[in-house]
Amino acid sequence: MNDNRQNQKHTIAGMATAFTESVSTTNPETALTTLGHFICDHLGDKSAGGCPGSLKPGETDFTISGYFIVRPEYNDMILISEIGWPEEQHRLTIETGEGRPGWVVDNAAPMVLPNTDDDATFTQILSSARMGSSMYAPLMWQGSVLGLVTLASQARYSYSNDDLPLLQLVAAHAASMWVSLGGKEFLSGAATGQFLPKDRNR
Repeated sequence: MNDNRQNQKHTIAGMATAFTESVSTTNPETALTTLGHFICDHLGDKSAGGCPGSLKPGETDFTISGYFIVRPEYNDMILISEIGWPEEQHRLTIETGEGRPGWVVDNAAPMVLPNTDDDATFTQILSSARMGSSMYAPLMWQGSVLGLVTLASQARYSYSNDDLPLLQLVAAHAASMWVSLGGKEFLSGAATGQFLPKDRNR
């Protein structure tokens, strides 16, 4: 069996496990975190960090993911189900139209930045490091944008357009899980800061 076929089988098996686990919980954040681990583990070129020019001096490749959920009543988006983000950015909020996440929500379209250095409008949201490659896909439900999922690695050229279809598939499932598990109600304590505990499974 060739390597591509083997990789495809591995990815499909990982997706089946993640999707099955995500429908086995009643907590919307846990469901989205499960899907976040899947995309961190299976999307992108894991060898990109070893290519010349992919990392600048002092950089070490690592991957983060998370979801920004739109809160129309506050004109912002709030970070949930984050993986690899600093503790101080837990429940981070950004303006609805801010940066590339804002573009994805405004346009209801996915985006991939193979090398963020080449994107003049890219703004770094992660506080601890600049990410070299990133992807985004909107969470769509009945024609409306609920938010987006983001995936980023410090190594440049980690992601390409080839990775977008699977990210969009995960985003579609994440949207359905968010709605079916009462995501809106989960965020109902936003004004007072009352949230369910952050999922820390890993």
